[in-house]
Amino acid sequence: MDRLADYQKKNLEIFNEDLSDCYNNYLIMLKICLMAKDRAVSDKSNKYIFSLGGKLLGNKTTTNRAKKIEIFFDSLQQDLIDSYFINIVATFEKIIFSKIPTAVGDTRKIVKDNYDENGPFGLVIGRFIKATNDFNNLSNIKELLRGKIPSDLFDGFDEIVNYRNRIAHGKRFGEETTLNLEDLIYNLDNIIQSVT
Repeated sequence: MDRLADYQKKNLEIFNEDLSDCYNNYLIMLKICLMAKDRAVSDKSNKYIFSLGGKLLGNKTTTNRAKKIEIFFDSLQQDLIDSYFINIVATFEKIIFSKIPTAVGDTRKIVKDNYDENGPFGLVIGRFIKATNDFNNLSNIKELLRGKIPSDLFDGFDEIVNYRNRIAHGKRFGEETTLNLEDLIYNLDNIIQSVT
């Protein structure tokens, strides 16, 4: 996985402030993880790794020791990525769900302003306007966005939803993704920009 020497904050322009904050928090946690890995490898006394609660060293030969530390921190970094994948998608959900009441209210207002509420269309159409509580999960958002966003964004969102479901359910089903967190942020930020 990543090494501290190779770590550079990617130049990623994120328009939504909540998504930007979430991504920046991930970058901070990633840097902390990478710094801890470097420190654990360089501390030959093993005091640092044991202060973290690490019982991962067993055989203390230099080669074995460094490899075990690498494996441990790579696993920790993957857990961090998965956690932030869920966190970023949850932040996206919060943003989209906060916009739905406005959209529902706007739709009702358009119908009321343009159609006689006692006329045939006005009497029927109100039943077809979805209420806020009709949208309560990512699948609903996905259906809402179908045909409303460019197909490449929709395809990316479909992959995001599938991988989010895989992580959330203990990776018991579904496939791994080729998306990294930068792709995730880019796609979700662009979806938000295209629907607002």
